Amino acid sequence: LYDDCMGTVHNATGMYFYNTPSNCIADSSVTWSGKYNNSDINETLRNAWASKDRTPIGISKDGRVIYSPTYSAGTIYDDCDIDICNGIMISGQYAYVSTFYHPYIIGCFGPGSTPKNIR
Repeated sequence: LYDDCMGTVHNATGMYFYNTPSNCIADSSVTWSGKYNNSDINETLRNAWASKDRTPIGISKDGRVIYSPTYSAGTIYDDCDIDICNGIMISGQYAYVSTFYHPYIIGCFGPGSTPKNIR
């Protein structure tokens, strides 16, 4: 079960973690209804991140920055903007971005292939 910030505790390790770019990181006044359906979750996340610029929200296990799902006043990343690991080059550095679609935060340790590379 998820809490109001869309976080949960891992059963085996007891560690708290997010599966999505949390609404509480963006705007704690935007609350989630607690309904476990994709449309409600996505609506809550989009509302919370609506006008935000690119913001660091974490550090991955491989030491790279994880950024918010938005940049430039709430513009969201399209699936063709990022690679298979949810990574992107930002100012010459590889970083991860969270998204509103699977895998949401990190899919693998990148850089990975991009749609441009496999066409």
